[in-house]
Amino acid sequence: MTNSYSGDKSIAKLIILEKYLDAYEKIMNKNWNSDLWYVDTHAGTGVTELPDYRLNIKGSPIRALDFDFDAYYLYELKKEHWESLCGAIEDHQDVSLNYNTIDSGQEYAIKESDPRILVFNMDSNSGVDWLIQKGNKSKHWFTFVDPQGLSVEWDLLQKLITRGNTDILYNFQTEGFVRNSSEEADHAHEALENALGEDVPKGKSMDYYVNWFRKEKIEPLEYHTASRKMTSKGSSEWRYDLTFASGNETAVNNVMDNIMKNEATLRASIVDEIRSTRKRANDPQEPFDGRLSFDEHGKESGDIQSGIHEW
Repeated sequence: MTNSYSGDKSIAKLIILEKYLDAYEKIMNKNWNSDLWYVDTHAGTGVTELPDYRLNIKGSPIRALDFDFDAYYLYELKKEHWESLCGAIEDHQDVSLNYNTIDSGQEYAIKESDPRILVFNMDSNSGVDWLIQKGNKSKHWFTFVDPQGLSVEWDLLQKLITRGNTDILYNFQTEGFVRNSSEEADHAHEALENALGEDVPKGKSMDYYVNWFRKEKIEPLEYHTASRKMTSKGSSEWRYDLTFASGNETAVNNVMDNIMKNEATLRASIVDEIRSTRKRANDPQEPFDGRLSFDEHGKESGDIQSGIHEW
């Protein structure tokens, strides 16, 4: 099973994540004396399906496992997605996870050896909140918050920031917030307030909500932010804005902001992702759950480049 998404922004989102994790690993391993933890609040199935390209690519948790974190805490609420994710991790790591349940009845899978991996079949709002309350404050977290819809509570984001020692990459559901803020969507205002706080203005534009969230919600908590608008030309999928938040100004201004703004590099990386995944899928010596087929015009790199949507 895969998570299905559309548009080049879905590839770009994962590339941005991967590029930052690469920089994060190098910087933190040089300057940080305690463990590094990767936390993924909506880990999915481990495989992202891209119908626009008839292509499957590695999802966020599988990419993160290629980096040097001491522990991974992965949350996925949908049972069938959680099961697929556990299988993808076992295949990728060539390990067998042990399965159990926590006191409240939710299932989890665990790899206890280094690196430690825990995969929870539960709502991340309660699960990550518990980890914040019980986890060692000296551990530095990179937290990827990538929901579908308005499922992440503002209270959780606030707790992540006030915890400290936490960098956050958040998929800000820009168009969803606008739709749920209109007068006609009065029934959805409660969900909007859960996601952005009771002080959220109603009936504003997409750009307004992005700027308001950064300036009025994140930065007063003494965190710095960078953001990138994510859209695909011709795609019916809504706009979101990747928003990065960190207590370290250098991480924002000198690292993540540069990654997000480097349009040429991101476009080239999208092409490389398409071509390399296609090669792995067709190489019997290197199996990968990315079975795909391209139209004839997608065979040459120049044709792939010309087929990249504007985003």
